[in-house]
Amino acid sequence: MRESELYPLYCFMPDAEITVVSDSGNMITIAPGTNAGKVTAVNLPVIRKQFLSQYKEVVYNMLFVIDGVAVFLVTVLKNAPSTGRLLLRFRNSLGCYEQI
Repeated sequence: MRESELYPLYCFMPDAEITVVSDSGNMITIAPGTNAGKVTAVNLPVIRKQFLSQYKEVVYNMLFVIDGVAVFLVTVLKNAPSTGRLLLRFRNSLGCYEQI
C-alpha cells in the first residue's frame, strides 16, 4: 500500500492478542477486548503513529502475528510524486468501506 492510500483494514477480531512487529523487532500489541469475534477496524495509520511515538521509528513493514503465527505482512510504499490522484472507495464483502 502507498502511504497516501493507507486506510483502516476491516476483519473479524480473533479471540487472541494481535502483535504487530516492525523490521527492527519492535512490537505493539492489540488486545481483543470486547471486540473478539466482531468486525473490527485495524487502523494502519494509527499503528504507524504509535510506532513513531513509542519507538521513534517510521515503519514501512508491519508483520501481524496471532498466537505466535505470522498471519500477514503490510508493506507501506513511499508516495511517488504525481500530478493527479484518484481514490476508489467501495464496500467489501463484509459491508465495510475500503479505499484504493
